[in-house]
Amino acid sequence: MKVLALACALAVVPAFAADPLTFTTEESPPFNMTVSGKVSGVATEAVEEMAKRAGVTIKISMLPWERAYDMAQKEPNTCVYSTTRTPPREALFKWVGPLVANKWVLYAKNDAKPVAKIEDAKSAKIGGYRGDAIANFLKEGGYKVEETTNDAQNPEKLVAGRIDYWATSEAVGGTLVKEKKITGIKVILTFKEAEMYLACGKGVADGTIKQLNDALATMNKDGKLAEIKKKYL
Repeated sequence: MKVLALACALAVVPAFAADPLTFTTEESPPFNMTVSGKVSGVATEAVEEMAKRAGVTIKISMLPWERAYDMAQKEPNTCVYSTTRTPPREALFKWVGPLVANKWVLYAKNDAKPVAKIEDAKSAKIGGYRGDAIANFLKEGGYKVEETTNDAQNPEKLVAGRIDYWATSEAVGGTLVKEKKITGIKVILTFKEAEMYLACGKGVADGTIKQLNDALATMNKDGKLAEIKKKYL
């Protein structure tokens, strides 16, 4: 009887709960960033709380974006955040979220001519960074995008006149400008709003994805996600 009881107990333990997950991310404050040697930020706190509530063990690795994104597609039990959910990416991952809304903006020098819509910048040189959803969106639309390895390089390029505009997230751009004490540039246009997710590799169990999404739904319901966002945004 004891053997039978043990077998039944083991049978009800979900297989997806046993395997720890690796969450990869990039330096993109205030969403994900390193503070005093620890990965922090609004999205980081959200995924940590979500995983805790779902009973999922995670390890977070801070990496360059292209590597973080690539690992989530190729490595087992790996997810990447904060990832904009776009049509070209839809079939590549299993999605958990949304975690946070993200406004896309265009920065220019203070004395730049006004831009009423993004199409007005069609012939200009726009700064972005490799692998980023904003840069990809603009390139797919036929815009001239000059890409860097990370977004932190772009405000100085704009100030130096090496690019005409800088396309970035409202939250990220504002944080970088403040941290780097950049002057002489400003947001001249908000041209799109997107939502960012935790994007998990196709091999991550469907049960795990459901557990994480259910935990996030509870965080939305009890106000915990709003509390985390208020702390950073």
